[in-house]
Amino acid sequence: MKNYKKNGGDMSLVSFASEEIKQSILSGDIKQNELLSESQLALTLGVSRTPVREAIRMLVSENIVEVINGIGIFVKQLTPREIKDIFEVRMALESIASGSAVHNIADEEIELYKDRFIQLLGKYQSGEITRSREFADLDWALHELIIDRSSNEYLRRIMKEIYFNIKRLQLMSFEALNDIEKSTGQHLLILDCIKKNDIELLDKVLKEHISWSMDQLIDKI
Repeated sequence: MKNYKKNGGDMSLVSFASEEIKQSILSGDIKQNELLSESQLALTLGVSRTPVREAIRMLVSENIVEVINGIGIFVKQLTPREIKDIFEVRMALESIASGSAVHNIADEEIELYKDRFIQLLGKYQSGEITRSREFADLDWALHELIIDRSSNEYLRRIMKEIYFNIKRLQLMSFEALNDIEKSTGQHLLILDCIKKNDIELLDKVLKEHISWSMDQLIDKI
């Protein structure tokens, strides 16, 4: 985590604490079953307990952490039903976004992403890397590109509001992934569809990929 005294800038103490806790959850620094301490978080972030307490309240309202009376504060564990709901929303948004995004992504970008996926797969197959975080980051970068290049401004706004839980599930899904080759093949197919401006096939393979990722995660719960 960053220390507010060194990195806080113009961000309010409460917003700073909230964002840093979120990032620590995404990075894995804060585990799902880990008991959170207000005093320890305040010490780590270089702020008092008051903004941390308010940040925790915000995160409770966002369904990110939960307070269990008599026990403490934990990262909220998502139920299979909640996971399916989030993936369903993600699928719908990416499906809509892809329709216009295909016209706004350059061939040079497509080839760059292809090269990156192929290089990572080669490193994985040679044993140079295992389930590297690089795979998850590249996976997310491609899906984020599709959203960012959508012409639908309202869709991009909605995605920002639910970004945390979608990114969290994407990382959890990657941790559950047991077929890097298949995942890479799916992403290369997505890129081929974008290059060909084949919106109908892109919609189909995107939905299949997201559904597959969801199944991979739920099977591990």
